[in-house]
Amino acid sequence: MRSILFTSFLLMLCACASLGPGSFQTKEITYKTRKKTQSSLLAIPSNSNESSPIIFIYHEAWKEKNLAETKAKELAKKGYVAMTVDIYG
Repeated sequence: MRSILFTSFLLMLCACASLGPGSFQTKEITYKTRKKTQSSLLAIPSNSNESSPIIFIYHEAWKEKNLAETKAKELAKKGYVAMTVDIYG
């Protein structure tokens, strides 16, 4: 799974090179666990690079994915790489 996330991150960095300052791009990443297919939203600002840390955002038990995705986009606007994590499916 780490290789999928890392590859997606590198692809998004290349795509973000043409974006203006303060802008960001999102990508939905899907991956399989033992029982389910999970999905995550990766939000990458245009000023990120290979050493940019990633903030992982977990939603609550009530499946508030929209709130987590909104928070990821807000963090990307501020210059942080953010990724939501769906632990419930």
